[in-house]
Amino acid sequence: MITLKDMTQQEKVLEKFNRDNEVDNFWAIENKILRLGSIMCDLKKKGTNFTTMFGKERGFERNLWKNFYYIKVQPKKVFNAFSLEMIEKKKQDARLQKLI
Repeated sequence: MITLKDMTQQEKVLEKFNRDNEVDNFWAIENKILRLGSIMCDLKKKGTNFTTMFGKERGFERNLWKNFYYIKVQPKKVFNAFSLEMIEKKKQDARLQKLI
């Protein structure tokens, strides 16, 4: 079993990021990770999507205003236009069947 002691700093950050959909600098300092910005930059280069903001922008208490957050961005769902067209066509066919 892998313990937190055996994990690298990047693995710890990635595990927290995937579990909570965010990671912040106060958490990183508590876990003795002083290079959070560098780790997040590496993750961004690998394709991880996230946005950043301060605690003040998130509306947190005054004592958390200067805390910096990396927040996971969920990918937008893309609808398949072909399937939507097929659904509309089936609805129109059903309406026609009712008229006949």
